Amino acid sequence: MTNLKKEELEIIKSIQMLEMPTRQLISESVFLSVQKVSVVLKSLEKKKIIMKGGKSFSVSGRPSYIYEVNPLQMYTIGAAIDNHRITTLIIDATKEIVKTTEHIFSDEALASNSTTKLLDEIIEPLKLAKSELEKEGKKPVAIGISVPGMIDTARRVWLSGLHLPGINNLDINKEICKRMDVPVYVDDQSRINTYYEKSVGHGKGINDFVVLYLGVGVGAGIVINNSIYRGAHGTAGEIGHIIHAHNNYRCSCGNVGCLETVTSLEGVIRMFQDRLAEGVHSLLQVEDLTIETILDAARKGDKLARTTLFEIGQFLGDACITLINLFNPEKVIITGPLEILKDYFTDAIHLALTRKIFPSILEQTKIQFASYSAKNEAYGAALFATSQYWDDLLSSETNEVNSNCG
Repeated sequence: MTNLKKEELEIIKSIQMLEMPTRQLISESVFLSVQKVSVVLKSLEKKKIIMKGGKSFSVSGRPSYIYEVNPLQMYTIGAAIDNHRITTLIIDATKEIVKTTEHIFSDEALASNSTTKLLDEIIEPLKLAKSELEKEGKKPVAIGISVPGMIDTARRVWLSGLHLPGINNLDINKEICKRMDVPVYVDDQSRINTYYEKSVGHGKGINDFVVLYLGVGVGAGIVINNSIYRGAHGTAGEIGHIIHAHNNYRCSCGNVGCLETVTSLEGVIRMFQDRLAEGVHSLLQVEDLTIETILDAARKGDKLARTTLFEIGQFLGDACITLINLFNPEKVIITGPLEILKDYFTDAIHLALTRKIFPSILEQTKIQFASYSAKNEAYGAALFATSQYWDDLLSSETNEVNSNCG
């Protein structure tokens, strides 16, 4: 979309970001008169950059065209990384998913101190997605990546990768940019999933809410006045490292009692290993412990599975209490791979809330679980990158986003 005027770019962005981009709503979004917007819309239609979609009808019954960006005009790559795979997808200008792929990291890439190999396996599917677009004469405008651990979003530096080897103050933005020549936007899993919920999920249309993400790590995505809050250096929301008085496990960060040690994927498995080591009778076996086998045992009425999950749910309830007291959100959305255990967390969470939160505050706050998938997370990363790309493009004097990160 080079060689377009700033007002044209602003209108294209508005069309892509608005829910129902009629001429009137576009005018209000870009602060231009309806007459001026009409002129620009006709020009963009003639260039085949935008097109008319369906019609919207006002209270008076008068129809208005809903505009959309030509799908061929813009592509974004999204990726979600966890401790054993990377899920990638491509979206077009209408935010429709074009293609999804999954790459399982090799044992070599996951070996200790093999950062170079791991980076190669992160970059390879991104390069493949770009190559497939280029074969059709297309090019991605941006890449969005969701990563486990901690991110300095201001510098786009991956500070810690949890269980991924060698991730320590890694300038992932620079590493990927210099190999792909495409702008890269990186954030952690909790905030990317928050962006997904804010854009198309259970947080859509809500100005103030919090996402509690339960996965390889535990984090919170915080939305205040319809904007994601990242803090001074982009590390806000690290609730997984809040100390809990009734937790004696040592965390990978070095502290004892971090919430993450009992509510992350690894933490849940470890709690069950310890309970089984005590000789408690159960359908579960130490050598076959997964989140899926724990869920299956709970569904079959296994007492150890249900009581341990209730105990973990109380820790989650205390996490929700902290978030509610700090941010007074309209809603707390709980998501991540551990969301599949929601039926066995819910009662414990509500019990903790009713005991420790003022009833008047609790009445105004909804707790909701949201279905999780790596595909949704990658989609959130693509949506996030698209938004960031537009911000950079419109703040640039040359109407181009510099992808040279070196």
